[in-house]
Amino acid sequence: MIKSHHIFFLTGFFFTWVIFILTWGKFPFPDEGSICLISNGLNHNLEMYRDFFNEKFPLVYYWSAFITRFTFGGLEGARLASTIPASLTVGILFYLLSKSTKDFKLKIIFSVLILCFFVYSRSFNASTEQLLGLIYLLILLCIHNPKIQPKFQSIAVGTLMGIAFGLRQFALLPFLILLLAPWHRISRA
Repeated sequence: MIKSHHIFFLTGFFFTWVIFILTWGKFPFPDEGSICLISNGLNHNLEMYRDFFNEKFPLVYYWSAFITRFTFGGLEGARLASTIPASLTVGILFYLLSKSTKDFKLKIIFSVLILCFFVYSRSFNASTEQLLGLIYLLILLCIHNPKIQPKFQSIAVGTLMGIAFGLRQFALLPFLILLLAPWHRISRA
């Protein structure tokens, strides 16, 4: 039986794919040029920080190179690499929103606000923020889910924080806050 939260998940999930289709073949957005160039170079056996340099940490380029190697090359591949985590993030947000409130009007209002923010912030372009958004959402779900065993919870949060740091330098700040924050039961070790 399909429930309303499943419909909300699918709505959020497919919204980002609509943006992907609408921007197919369009000019590159900021960051897409460097991501395309570097991921293409990685797929042709060039090396990060030797043959290419960018201020971002390398995981976004390796993620994009992985996706472009097995799907589309170039701009569409880079957009696909950002659409996958973005669609999961928006879908999960819609799912959580649907599960947490009973008022249908409120669900619609918050869903529209999320979609407006997604479009206004240009969260559909190929950059690191889609992966970071998904990682931080998964971290919050791990921290606030009482059903997850503490040992697994700590390993999952630590691993996700490590991956986040491989994407952006500023991921160090949430790591330090989480390490020092007294309001959660995650093991500091």
